[in-house]
Amino acid sequence: MLENRIRVAPNTVAYADRETHKLVVEFALPGAPTETIDVKILADSVHLTAPARDIEYVAALALVLQRDITSAD
Repeated sequence: MLENRIRVAPNTVAYADRETHKLVVEFALPGAPTETIDVKILADSVHLTAPARDIEYVAALALVLQRDITSAD
């Protein structure tokens, strides 16, 4: 395994599915074996790392919930 991999941002697509009312996030990770992909889904973000040959795909997406700013919460 290479210790000094070049970090690369993967091609990423994120969209809201109107039918299921869910956020869909797709990453293109050519050459990354499925068993090496690490995805963390938190309440406010998504983090991904995936080593592939001499590179490592790295991504972090921040999620923002829209709130009604006129309420007194």
